[in-house]
Order: sequence, then structure tokens, then C-alpha cells
Amino acid sequence: MIFIDIAFVLFSLVVIILVVSATLVAFSCDSVVTQANKLETNCHQLKRTFIWEPKMREELDKLMYLIIKMPPHFSAAGFFEINRSTLLSVISSVTTYFIIITQFFKL
Repeated sequence: MIFIDIAFVLFSLVVIILVVSATLVAFSCDSVVTQANKLETNCHQLKRTFIWEPKMREELDKLMYLIIKMPPHFSAAGFFEINRSTLLSVISSVTTYFIIITQFFKL
């Protein structure tokens, strides 16, 4: 019985580590997308500020073009996008599997 308890504790620890790492990844990816949107807004404001500097306006136009045409997005091998809503799906799946495993250990 002690071996089963140790295995259960180790399994629980691995699950917790995976959930924490998935949380960090999801929040980091979502933060990058949010900051890219803020960067686009800042470029528009700076463009209005540098009316008389064509070189600066040209650089800001290039940056805005890159942000608009190639916005950052993160996906897991193209299967699904990684963001905060993905986190809820991962947590619900892990919780379901965790409940199933605990039921097997109690048999």
C-alpha cells in the first residue's frame, strides 16, 4: 500500500508541475499578443507626433506593416492556438484525468 501512495503522490506532483508550466506558457503567449496590439497603437500615435520627420515616419510605417500583416500568434504545431482560453481547456482535461486516476487508485 505504501508503494501505491508514493506513486499517487509522484503522479500528483507531476500533474501540478505540468499545470503550472502550461499556465506560464499560456500567459506568456497571451502577453506577447497583447503587447503587439499595444505596439500598433503606439506606432499610430508616434506617427502623428513625427509629422515633419519623413525617415521616422517611414520606419514607423514599416513596423506597422509588419505588425498588421504578420501579427504574432502561437500554436501547438498548428493544431490549436495557445492563449488564456486554452489554459481553461488544459485545466479541465487534467482535472478530469486526475479524478479518473484517483478512482482507479481507490479500487
